[in-house]
Amino acid sequence: MSGRTRHLLVFILLLIFILPAIWPLVQPGFFVTDDGDWMIIRLSAFHQTLRSGQFPVRFLDRLNFGYGYPVLDFLYPLPFYFGEVIHLLGFGFMDSVKILFIASIIFGAAFMYLYAGFIAAVVYTYLPYRLFDIYKRGSLGEAVAFVFLPVILYLIDKKKIILAAIATAGLITAHNVIAFLFLPVVFLYSRNIKLILLALLLSAWFWLPALYDLQFTKAAITTVADYRQYFLWPF
Repeated sequence: MSGRTRHLLVFILLLIFILPAIWPLVQPGFFVTDDGDWMIIRLSAFHQTLRSGQFPVRFLDRLNFGYGYPVLDFLYPLPFYFGEVIHLLGFGFMDSVKILFIASIIFGAAFMYLYAGFIAAVVYTYLPYRLFDIYKRGSLGEAVAFVFLPVILYLIDKKKIILAAIATAGLITAHNVIAFLFLPVVFLYSRNIKLILLALLLSAWFWLPALYDLQFTKAAITTVADYRQYFLWPF
């Protein structure tokens, strides 16, 4: 049996193993999540704004009661470009978001298999945080970001530094917070500062304007969440 045939059979077996994680997403309608509805609304507004000629899309014209909302100036933009491609293939906005979630599970498992093996791919798929992320939080950006993590490590192992830098840039634009947490891992794993610098350069179109535009927001004095509310303390 050739290596290609063996990989194909393993991928088919892997798809069977991860099918329960995908099955709810192929059912009619959309499930209730914290942010899932917002992903659909933002994708539709992204499509409308892109058609108006704005590129790269930063300011979603239709949101905020018609005053516009610079959400993609600060929030991860890459999943919405993926969603736009799916929508242009003929799928509705809701189905486009669901397909992205499904693709994130399948490709995340596939690349984890290539990087660390079959068992690692199954465990990666069923990590409680990943399932919670999709089915409770509805975080499209994090779901897409989890595809890039094994891709980056796999490419580093294969000594494909330029491709690893491109994948790291994809991670930065897929979910900036996950990227912020994972970049030190990328550096320690690769020991290659050029990889990090190239990734930052390739993604500068997103993070550089975002850093500049922070001065026009109240981010510094706004508390989004208090981590202490999510832990048990002895007192």
